[in-house]
Amino acid sequence: MDNEFSFPSLFILDKEDIIQYYTVKNFLCGRSINKLLRTLQSIQYVKENPGQVFPVDWKLNEQSLKSNPLKSKQYFKTFYSQKTN
Repeated sequence: MDNEFSFPSLFILDKEDIIQYYTVKNFLCGRSINKLLRTLQSIQYVKENPGQVFPVDWKLNEQSLKSNPLKSKQYFKTFYSQKTN
């Protein structure tokens, strides 16, 4: 049993004890507190704002998306108009 070891892991559970996020890393991978905080904030935001989802690299106080793609047209219109300017 000398070869046993554990992997660094993180589990985020909500108030109902439902796993909302988990990660298991090997020892060679670094971890980012900023990514962890963003993930936690996004989970809390979605719980407080049903029907919302967050895009890639979302940050607190930035615009979110609607979970229904047809209702997110304005977000994508704004996003892509900023990219072309």
